[in-house]
Amino acid sequence: MALPKTTHPSVHSSTLVIYFEILQYFIISSGNVPASLQVNISCVEYLCILYQVYSCYEWSAVLQYHFMFHSRRLAEMRDGDYSDWRTMDSELASLYLYGSPKPN
Repeated sequence: MALPKTTHPSVHSSTLVIYFEILQYFIISSGNVPASLQVNISCVEYLCILYQVYSCYEWSAVLQYHFMFHSRRLAEMRDGDYSDWRTMDSELASLYLYGSPKPN
């Protein structure tokens, strides 16, 4: 997946926050309280993970990791499962992150 080199972390972060806000609103409006809690917690934890990853790896690698991570979560989300957003995907991390550390 080719990503634009001009994409800046703050642009992506605010776009992701808006996506999570829409997702949370949709889940909350369904009246499913357990799913609402899972989504809210998972979104916050994923943003924390993404920030930690960004502090260690090149931004282009972080974007690739994120987009592939999101693709893997689509089927789970259709089934109402948002729990895997709370954990790092080690397979994707080895494919996209570990070879792209930030320079010291």
